Amino acid sequence: MVKDLILSPCFLTGLSKSFNGDDCEVKLDNLKWASNLTIQDVADVSVGNLTEVNGTCVIAYNSFENLEISKLKEVGGSLQIFANDELTEVSFNQLKDIGGEFRIYNNSELTDIGFPKLEEIKGAVNIKGKFDNFTLKGLKEVDGDFTVVSTSEDFSCDDFKKLHKKKKIEGHNFKCSAPSKKSKSSKGGSSSSGSSDSDDSSSSGGSSGSGSSSSKSSDATSLFNTSFLGLTILGGALAIFI
Repeated sequence: MVKDLILSPCFLTGLSKSFNGDDCEVKLDNLKWASNLTIQDVADVSVGNLTEVNGTCVIAYNSFENLEISKLKEVGGSLQIFANDELTEVSFNQLKDIGGEFRIYNNSELTDIGFPKLEEIKGAVNIKGKFDNFTLKGLKEVDGDFTVVSTSEDFSCDDFKKLHKKKKIEGHNFKCSAPSKKSKSSKGGSSSSGSSDSDDSSSSGGSSGSGSSSSKSSDATSLFNTSFLGLTILGGALAIFI
């Protein structure tokens, strides 16, 4: 059984490492670039120096409570975070560009989502959950459809409505909603104020805004000791391919 896995590779043509249990911790703090990154079925992961994922980034079915990828600046393809049942907080403090879809869903305990510097999303946005803290104050462009649905009464759609009115969100369909917040009236009753807005086009050709990522050479001579073409971290296995 392997509980902690720490890699500081110089050059790898392929690696497969198996381990058992849900308490595996993976540390890849020398990793700076990867073509595709999948993190799945682990208790903790550290990628403290990762700055770029050239393709897709998927984070799913993990048991950690907090996810912080502090130096990542660009994801060339889609970014998807889903089915992390114990996850409460997500922080990507330096991420500026997502070249494909941006999806966060089915994370039952997630309340705090932080992407303060995210500027451009080439694909569709689909964020769903019970979060009460999620804003994209640096956002300049969304090329695909936009859906944000929260089940928390403390979540507000105001910032996203402003972005939509300023034409920062260019997809055919826009939807942002949260449940009504009940407040006591002067007569002892209750009144409700909701936060919901949508602008759905009848066009059947809604834009999904699929992004394109810049290609990187697969020639082994062009790889640095901190770069992988494909990295998959699983609770049952770790596979790295270059």
